[in-house]
Amino acid sequence: MIDGRELRKGNIVRRLVHLPIGYNRPMLPFTEITEVKSGYVETTFGTDKYSEIAPIQLSKDILLRSGGKRISDKEILFSENKADTPNFYILMDSDKFYFSKENGEKLSIAIASLHQFQNLYYDITGNEVKIIL
Repeated sequence: MIDGRELRKGNIVRRLVHLPIGYNRPMLPFTEITEVKSGYVETTFGTDKYSEIAPIQLSKDILLRSGGKRISDKEILFSENKADTPNFYILMDSDKFYFSKENGEKLSIAIASLHQFQNLYYDITGNEVKIIL
């Protein structure tokens, strides 16, 4: 379950219910939030209560497929090459991810899920990141 205060339009989450016949739990379908309401969300698949959706665990593979560039063993850079958009650095420490400065200094608590990364990226850059799962 996700706290509705963490969500915004564009976040990608997993659906826990309304699964087609034959789906198994590890391969739960993901959906994009289209509207956040009190008690439920509208998604690309319909309407779900907050108890019917779950976060997607953030991974190095998701970050790299979604436009991140590995700049060292522990750092991934997101750069839009625009003067008015700051570079966005992710520091990988064990299995945790942190927003960081170019020099590797951590600037956030651990980012555990994809929607948290999407929200932080949007707050810092003012742009959406195109997620490729």
